[in-house]
Amino acid sequence: MNKCACHEIDISTYLDGELSPELSNIIEKHLQTCSKCKEALHQMQSLSKSIQELPRPLISSSITMKVLDLLQKEKNGEIFFVNLFKLWGILSLCAIGIILVSFGSILFNLVYVFFKNLLIVLNSIVKLSQQIPMAPPNLIFAAIFITIGILSLYGFGYLYFTIFKKELVS
Repeated sequence: MNKCACHEIDISTYLDGELSPELSNIIEKHLQTCSKCKEALHQMQSLSKSIQELPRPLISSSITMKVLDLLQKEKNGEIFFVNLFKLWGILSLCAIGIILVSFGSILFNLVYVFFKNLLIVLNSIVKLSQQIPMAPPNLIFAAIFITIGILSLYGFGYLYFTIFKKELVS
């Protein structure tokens, strides 16, 4: 018999005891007659036993505490400036204030130039798109161009957040 009434998925759920009594009885009857499924059951039992006999890794309590602390901070939504304030107190607020007062106009100009150039690029894209015919190759190229732009923005955002994340193990 090439096709069996039970499949390996059913044998796995049978081994885990997750089947209804009716399905378990059907599989038990099938296992009495099908050597292929019986062998699959024995292999799964052997694998399960081998995995249970593996030694459990020991994790130091300091790493466990760091992980739990980071998870709690992530759950509470603490951000970089909150951690900075906790570590350095009012001194960090003064430093941030001095930086903003000293370099605020430069930062504002950088943001202004960035958005101004972004608007110029977007305006050029709109004008160019009105001049290019809507042929399938052009639409495919546009879709690829937009996808690359979105992925690069995602990449820069991901890079920004990983730079400001704390390391798990110092």
